[in-house]
Amino acid sequence: MLSYLPVSFDTTGGPMEVLIEEMQELAGHRFSFRGHIVSGVHDGARVNGNYACLTKNGKLEILSGGV
Repeated sequence: MLSYLPVSFDTTGGPMEVLIEEMQELAGHRFSFRGHIVSGVHDGARVNGNYACLTKNGKLEILSGGV
């Protein structure tokens, strides 16, 4: 059974909802993740990203797919 984690991102292009499908903890309270977008102009697109808890910064890479 798949379990998704819904997450909201504030991006320069506006807010975006992503369902996280896979997440891995890295050193230094950082995470990498994979998922897909479920709202907005990129709905359905696959994403990869990372996030650092201490700096509250990360990267969201929009891959292929979506509208």
